[in-house]
Amino acid sequence: MNNAATPVEALFERAENYSKTSLELFKLMAIDKCADLVSSLAVQFALFMVAAVFTLVINIGIAMWLGDLLGRMYLGFFCGRPILCSGDRAPFHLSTRVD
Repeated sequence: MNNAATPVEALFERAENYSKTSLELFKLMAIDKCADLVSSLAVQFALFMVAAVFTLVINIGIAMWLGDLLGRMYLGFFCGRPILCSGDRAPFHLSTRVD
């Protein structure tokens, strides 16, 4: 009777090992996907920050240049604002109808 129970016990042991291995594989695949996502987001965030700083520096430079042309440094920031931000409001001006 001991020999008859051994194949069944071996089958259960193999099924248990298979389920543990499958669970471990699932965990490792989930960690791999999360690592890919986090690294992708980190690169996108870094590129966004570089672009934002570049844009900020360019806008300040243009405002200072306009202020130099106008004779007062602060005038470049006030006068340059409508010029630099005109692209922001263009769709609103085009979409409103005046009857």
